[in-house]
Amino acid sequence: MPIDLDVCDEGGMRCHRNGFHDDRTMQHPQRKERIRCVMKYLVMATPLPIPIPPELFLAARDWTAGRMEARAFDCNYMFLGGGGIAIYNAASHEKVYAELLDYPLYAFFEWSVEPLVGWEQGYEIILSRAQRAGD
Repeated sequence: MPIDLDVCDEGGMRCHRNGFHDDRTMQHPQRKERIRCVMKYLVMATPLPIPIPPELFLAARDWTAGRMEARAFDCNYMFLGGGGIAIYNAASHEKVYAELLDYPLYAFFEWSVEPLVGWEQGYEIILSRAQRAGD
């Protein structure tokens, strides 16, 4: 099911009216229905110097394909030298952590997770703060 995207002003989060996999909901400011809100995270994986059993790659591919199909990731890329990045959508830090722990290759990588702010919302926050500081 495709996700119908709306950007609301609630904390700069991107909100989805249907089809998203997590369970955090809020009242949309301009609508009566409840919608699901998510945050975006940059997830980077760096391989550790540990041999990976080949059969785990198939499980990891299936895990990733399932998350891509469910739109848990905006994108997912591998580095030529190993590891990779993804933009992950989740309702909380805890949800991202739980999902990463479920990844079949989790123990074979060092992980870096950074919460993201949309550039438009980021500039609006900065400009608002600068304006208040100037008043």
